[in-house]
Amino acid sequence: MKKVLITMYIVIYLILQYGITLLVGMFMEFASFKNRMNDFSLSDSFLNNAYHPLKNIITFIGDKNPLFILLSVGLIIGMIVLIVKQSIQMKSSELEYDSKGTHGTARWGSLRELISDGNFKAEKSSKFFKDWTKTLGEDE
Repeated sequence: MKKVLITMYIVIYLILQYGITLLVGMFMEFASFKNRMNDFSLSDSFLNNAYHPLKNIITFIGDKNPLFILLSVGLIIGMIVLIVKQSIQMKSSELEYDSKGTHGTARWGSLRELISDGNFKAEKSSKFFKDWTKTLGEDE
């Protein structure tokens, strides 16, 4: 189970990092050609970014591109928060199953468990019987 989760997190991270690389690459293309928008082809620059993501990542890191660095750090922090949140949620669900049982593990509760919930109160059978007999005569 943990191997599957780790693999899933790695795949999600790589896909999102690839998306960040494409986004930053397109932003850089727009910034460099803002004065001469009709001189370049958007599809050529997009294909260059899509086919060579590692080269672009190395270039962005080498140039200390602030947009790429901020988005990458944000992605790493977001993934850490996601992993921690999901692991806490998994631990709490395991505790819930351990304390209350799972589907198919029903059993009779003890008197102490029934009273501790506050739904019932314990009384002696003689007092209960006396109260019950009093209520029988009240209907008439």
